[in-house]
Amino acid sequence: MVGTALYGDGDWKELQELHLQLLKHDDRQVSALAATCLGHLARVYCQLDERRVVAALHRARSVPHISGTAANALEDIEVFLHPRRARWRGRVWKAIRRWTWI
Repeated sequence: MVGTALYGDGDWKELQELHLQLLKHDDRQVSALAATCLGHLARVYCQLDERRVVAALHRARSVPHISGTAANALEDIEVFLHPRRARWRGRVWKAIRRWTWI
């Protein structure tokens, strides 16, 4: 699965559909890895059907065994599809973090 996301033939739409289907798989490891692969697709191709993928990953965050990998994939999508917004959030967090001890 990871190989298809990182070294696919360039058809990101087909790979996206594959990993969205595998996100609903009965095997816990397969569904968790599908979430990771959706984040990899954002990194490699810098494009996704963001509305569908983000909605699916938000639903997957409610499933205990996928929640961590889905959150990581959502972060990857933000960083690689919206780099300026991710940098801005990082700067704000860095400025706020100093004051959290108060």
